[in-house]
Amino acid sequence: MNKVYNTAVVIIPPENIWGSIQKIRKKYDRHIDLWMPHITMLYPFYPQSEFSWIIKKFSEIKFES
Repeated sequence: MNKVYNTAVVIIPPENIWGSIQKIRKKYDRHIDLWMPHITMLYPFYPQSEFSWIIKKFSEIKFES
């Protein structure tokens, strides 16, 4: 399965902390107006047509602390 450049896995912080993040982004991020604050984890990613399969696989991951 080939990866595509129009999907990604990202972490989006809660909206109540966007204000402080946006202040920093305004200074350093020329793409501030293109998308919300986020951390990109995986890019490129798989096509949207594969998301149901990927969600199933992600749900099988066991996290340990």
